[in-house]
Amino acid sequence: MSKLNNAKHEAVLQAYLLDKTRVGWRAYKHVYPKSSQRAAEVGWSRLLTNAEFTARRDELLAGVVEAVKNAAVMDLTEVLEELSKLGRSNIQNVVVDGTDTADVVMSLRDMSPVHAAAISELTIETYVEGKGDDARDVKRVRLRLHDKKGALSELRRHFEPDRHELSGPKGAPIPLAADLSLTEAARRIAFALVRAQRAAKTAPKAAAKKDAKARAKKVA
Repeated sequence: MSKLNNAKHEAVLQAYLLDKTRVGWRAYKHVYPKSSQRAAEVGWSRLLTNAEFTARRDELLAGVVEAVKNAAVMDLTEVLEELSKLGRSNIQNVVVDGTDTADVVMSLRDMSPVHAAAISELTIETYVEGKGDDARDVKRVRLRLHDKKGALSELRRHFEPDRHELSGPKGAPIPLAADLSLTEAARRIAFALVRAQRAAKTAPKAAAKKDAKARAKKVA
């Protein structure tokens, strides 16, 4: 569909698309700046009753959606590949050299993208050290890599399933049944059964006591 014949109506739609919040009356007011907010709201509502206007709006919005879909957004595989580059980073792979800044930049251009991706910061400092005849030019290149440990942790979290570790009393490891003697295992089972029996006996009493307190509170 081509642009609307009414240039101002087309301008309203263009303003509508440029507004991230997609507020119709605001786009209308952008084209008709003398309108009050109320008048702009009425004007926008009136435009929505125009079939040609709404068809053009839908066409433009569909184009925006398609552009977003085709944008260079990483999928999961690409994300893992980039994390792998950082996880495999090695300072030996990113050593730069040169007598001036241009040489250093050239050495970066010659570096493979896999190795260059690991560089977080590159600073070139040139200064004079000493005075008089002893003065000399000094060049210092500072190279910093991305967080290797963080990248490896992200990769590990992706490939390892979530684990919930339980512990025994005071954070101690839970003893395995194989570590217990038959006597100790029997003692613990008996103890658990006694506790369960006591809980079953005291539960009705506790409930009756709670009900009694509730009734006394209502009477009061």
